[in-house]
Amino acid sequence: ISTSKRHHCGSSNTNNNNNGLLYGWVQDANGEWEWEEDDPNFVPEPIIEQAVGGDGTAVAVTTTATATPSLPSGSFRPKQSLGQNFLRDGNTVAKIIRYFILDASRTIIENDSLEQIRAVELGPGAGALTNTLVSTLSDLGATSFQCIEIDPRSIELLGEKHPDLRVNHMDVLQVDYPDMAEEEGSPLSIIGNLPYYITSQILFALADASHFNAVRSATVTMQYEVGQRIVAKSS
Repeated sequence: ISTSKRHHCGSSNTNNNNNGLLYGWVQDANGEWEWEEDDPNFVPEPIIEQAVGGDGTAVAVTTTATATPSLPSGSFRPKQSLGQNFLRDGNTVAKIIRYFILDASRTIIENDSLEQIRAVELGPGAGALTNTLVSTLSDLGATSFQCIEIDPRSIELLGEKHPDLRVNHMDVLQVDYPDMAEEEGSPLSIIGNLPYYITSQILFALADASHFNAVRSATVTMQYEVGQRIVAKSS
């Protein structure tokens, strides 16, 4: 699945002046829909907005496009059995992380909390989001970041790149978010490029966890068609 068929749920909205089309998508001459940022000539300006720092105070956060990780030749291909799809567009990565930081920060501020972001990435894969998250969260002074990954290849690759990163080797559908939040001492902020075949199960699990105040926010990507169904008006 290419990034042009993915949808950022955390920042989605319908545009009433454009026949209900999703914001951030453009249609090419062949009628195909793609991210604005997938344009090879598109160069985004650094985005500076307010986020929550490690001590709970507001700080400026800047996200810029970076190159996605290059994978070992011939030895690291996405596994269809795991529903893997690796992000390749640096602009898309920057956009996802920008909204993750803002989503997480807003929910902390709305709750009048002085806590830092407790970040959890679901299915980091080759680390397209992870690499930028590590540096972005470090710049914010946030010290709580961990990943959930089932693929041993990914765990080995992430361990080599980020020796201090906590990577839990487990099935994302088996995560006990209330227990994890209790261990962290605060609700979690979730980010992830979701496996396409278990998107619904993950969303239901996150929704259930939010009722226990275990998940504060979730900023995820999913198949475009799934995103359409989520934001569709009820009939």
